[in-house]
Amino acid sequence: MILFSLIASSGLAAKDCPLLPQKSLIDPYKFKDQEISPQFKKVWEKLIHHTSKRQKFKERPHSIYSSTFGDDDPFTLTWLLEIHRSGVFDSDMTATTIECLFETAKTKIEHIFSKKDDPPPHWLSWKPEKERRCIDHAFLALRYVQLNKSLKKINKGVPNPPWLSCYFENRIHEQLSKYEIIDGDFDAAELVFALEGILHLKPSVSGSLLKRVFNVITESQKWNPYWRPVKPIVATPQGSVLFPLSVETASSLLRCCYLIESHHKDPTWFSQNVELFKRYSEWLRSRTMKGQSKKQDGSTIDFTGWHSEHVHLHPGIHVWETSNVILYFQYYTAMLEEHIARMSLGTVNLSIEKPWEDSQKETHSNYWKNERKIIEPLLGLSSEKLKPYDYAGEHIISPREHQTTEDENDKIAYSVLLYGPPGTGKTGFAEEICKALKWPLITVTPSDFIRGGESEVEAKAKMIFEVLEDQFEAVILFDEIDRMILDRASKGYEEQGDIFQFMTPGMLTKLRNLRKKKRVIFIIATNYKERIDPATVRKGRVDAHLLMSLPDPKGRLEIFKNLIIEKMEKVRKNGKKFTKEELEILFSPNIEDELKNAVKATNLHTYVEIKSFFDDIIKKTKLSSTDKSDALVAIIANGINKIDSPSTSLISYKPRFENEDKYNQKPYVEFFVLLYLKLQEKNDYLDEQEKALVKTVINGLLGVDKENLKKSKTFKNKIVKRINDEFPEINELSELIAEGYSASFAKKKRSR
Repeated sequence: MILFSLIASSGLAAKDCPLLPQKSLIDPYKFKDQEISPQFKKVWEKLIHHTSKRQKFKERPHSIYSSTFGDDDPFTLTWLLEIHRSGVFDSDMTATTIECLFETAKTKIEHIFSKKDDPPPHWLSWKPEKERRCIDHAFLALRYVQLNKSLKKINKGVPNPPWLSCYFENRIHEQLSKYEIIDGDFDAAELVFALEGILHLKPSVSGSLLKRVFNVITESQKWNPYWRPVKPIVATPQGSVLFPLSVETASSLLRCCYLIESHHKDPTWFSQNVELFKRYSEWLRSRTMKGQSKKQDGSTIDFTGWHSEHVHLHPGIHVWETSNVILYFQYYTAMLEEHIARMSLGTVNLSIEKPWEDSQKETHSNYWKNERKIIEPLLGLSSEKLKPYDYAGEHIISPREHQTTEDENDKIAYSVLLYGPPGTGKTGFAEEICKALKWPLITVTPSDFIRGGESEVEAKAKMIFEVLEDQFEAVILFDEIDRMILDRASKGYEEQGDIFQFMTPGMLTKLRNLRKKKRVIFIIATNYKERIDPATVRKGRVDAHLLMSLPDPKGRLEIFKNLIIEKMEKVRKNGKKFTKEELEILFSPNIEDELKNAVKATNLHTYVEIKSFFDDIIKKTKLSSTDKSDALVAIIANGINKIDSPSTSLISYKPRFENEDKYNQKPYVEFFVLLYLKLQEKNDYLDEQEKALVKTVINGLLGVDKENLKKSKTFKNKIVKRINDEFPEINELSELIAEGYSASFAKKKRSR
C-alpha cells in the first residue's frame, strides 16, 4: 500500500485506477528520477521475490500472504495489480509472476462471487493456525469490487453477481436505520464504503438516497470530525480488533463524489459537500506529528507524518497512516482547486459546458478515431499542417491518454489557432476535443470583456485571465477575439476608435501566462488570421496554426457516407453500429459512383451546409430498417439541384487583398486552398472576376507590376518556388496554383 501511495502521489498511477478519484493531480509529489526509481524498484523486486518464492515452495497454491489480511487478500492483490498497471516497473522479468497474480485474483473473486447463501461471505481467510476472524463489512466487499474493476481493465474480470448490489443496498439502509436509533451502533465508515460499492455497480442511484446519505454523514460529523469507525473488519479471540482508518473513509467519500459527478447531471457534488472535507482536513492537520530520528551513521533526520487515530499516545508516526494521508490530501487539493476554479467562473460571468454524454465510454484515442462526427476536410492532401484533426489526435488527444516522458512533453499542445472561412467547424473542433478528453468547455467572446463598461475593459480582462489560469483540465475557446489582438503594425490597429483600443500588448502577456501554466488547452478561433498580431500566435503562446478548410472531393464523399451511415443506424431494428464487413457491402463502388454528382455539386460548401441539405431532403422521406443505402443515394441524387449556393467563394476574399485594406498580412494559404478546391472539379471554371482576383493575389505575393507580367514557363516556376518557400504546408498545390494563374490569362475558359 505504501509503495502504491508513493506511485499515485507522484502522478504515475493508471488514470483509470479504481482506488483513486479520476482526477489528475495538479501538483503531483515529484521525485527526481535518480532518487525515486531505485527506491521504488528495490521494494517492488522484494515484493515480487517473496511472491515468486511462495508460488514455488508453498504447498497451498497462493500468491501472497498477509498476517493481517490472510491468503490472497483483496487489499494486497489490488495494490499489486495497480502498481503493475502504472507501468513504473514494466519488465519482462516479472511477466510470469504478474500473470500468476492475475489468475490468483480472478480465482479469488470467482470463489467469493460464487457464494449465494444467506450468511455473509468469508471475505478473508487465514492459515488454520492463525486465530483470526473476518467481520462482515462493506469495506471488504468494496475492495473485491475494486479488484474486479482492476482486472476488467486488463480483460480478466468476471461478472458481478446480482446479490452484490443487494448487499450494498442493505448495508446502506441498515446504517441509515441505525442512525435514527439512539445508541443504534451507527457506523459512518461502513455507510460510506457501501455507498461507493453501489456507485461502482449501479451508477443510477436515486438522487434522494444520495442526499439522505450525505445529510447523515454531515450530521454525524457534528459529533466526531473524523467519522470514527465503530465496526472492525478483523478480530481475534483475545479481543484484538482491526478498524478501518478514518482517512480511508474520507478517501472513499472523495471517490463517491467523483462517481456521482460522473454519472449524474449535477457536476458540483463535491462543491455542495466541500465543508465535510474542510473540517476533516483541519482535524488531520491538527494531528500532524514532527520529530527526529537517528540514521545508521549516527546523523539525524527530521520527519513529519501521522499515526493512527486509534492510538492516542504515540511518540512517532505510522508509515501506513502517513501514506494514506498524503494520498488523501493530494486528491482533496486537486478537487478543491477544481471547485474554487469552477466557482470563480461565476464571478466573471463565464459559463461552463459539458459537451460529452455520460454513456460515452471510449478511450480518448478511440473516440477521436472512431466516434467523432466531423472528418478531416482535406483528405486528398498529405500535408500535416492542413489536417487539423490528425494534428489534434497526435498532439492533443493521444498524449493525454497515458503518462508521458520529458521528451514527449515537448510534443504536447496546450494552445492552437484555428482559422478559416465561417462555418468550417471551429467551435465543433473544440467540442470534439472536449468529448474525447471529457473536459468541460469554457467559451470566451468579446462581449465577456465589455460587461463592466468601456472604462473597465482592461480590468475585466485581467480578472477573466486570472480565473482562466486557475482552471484545470478544461478547453477554453476564445471565439472571434481578433479585435483584441490586432496586428500592431497595421492601419487597423492605429485607427481603432472603440473600447478595444490598443489592447494587444496586454493580451500578449495574458496569453503567454495562460500557456505557461499548462493546465488547460486554449483555442483561438478566427475568420481573419491576417488581422492578428504575429506575436500573438508565436511559439510560446500558440503551439500550432491549423486551417479549418472547406472539404475537398474526398472529404465531401466521406461526409455523405457518414451522414448515410448515421441515418441508417438510427432506423436499424437493433440500433447497433455497422461492422466493417457491413460497411463494405453498404458502399460498393457503384454506390460511390452514384454519389459523385452530389460531391461535385457541393464544391465550396461547408460541412454544416452539406449536412443541412442532407437533413432537409431526408426528413421528408420515411425510411424503414429494410431500406438500403442506394435508396438514400437516390434521394440525394434527385434533390441535389435544390442545394443552395455556397456561402464562401473566391470573390469573398477580394476585399482582404485590395491595396486599401487596413491589414498588411494577407490570407494567402486560405485563398490558395480555396483556389485548389475550385480547380479540382472539371465543371468549375474561373470567371472574369475570379481571374482578375487570382492575378491580383499572385502579383501581390511576387511583388510584380502588371506591365512586367510574362506567361513563360520560367515565370510559372517562379510562382511555384515562391509558394514553396513562403508556405511549405501547401507546396503540393503550387503547381496547380501556377497553372491557375496561367489560365487566368487565357482568352478562353480552360479547365485542368
